[in-house]
Amino acid sequence: VADGDGYSIFTNRQAHAGSSTNETTGFRFGFATDYDVGRITVGKEADYSSGPNSDSFMSFWVDINATATERMRLTTTTLKLIGIPASDPGVAGELWNSSGDLKISEG
Repeated sequence: VADGDGYSIFTNRQAHAGSSTNETTGFRFGFATDYDVGRITVGKEADYSSGPNSDSFMSFWVDINATATERMRLTTTTLKLIGIPASDPGVAGELWNSSGDLKISEG
């Protein structure tokens, strides 16, 4: 940690069963009495049984017609847009493939 950096830590302390990958932790945002208008969630891609099995994802959710809907997921291998048609001008082209995955190339 560099001088002046500060972190808030949010931990899911629920013990996990062997091979379990369904634990998450995150933030929920709200307005007035609606406490789920947006979310940032971090979850397990692997079971965290050892270093090589310690992969996670981060997902971003918005409220669409009063329903929490995942719209983007960052995994250890890709950045995925969810529910956005490949024909959308913001998706089509050099940066995004037809599945909505961000294309990253070396060089």
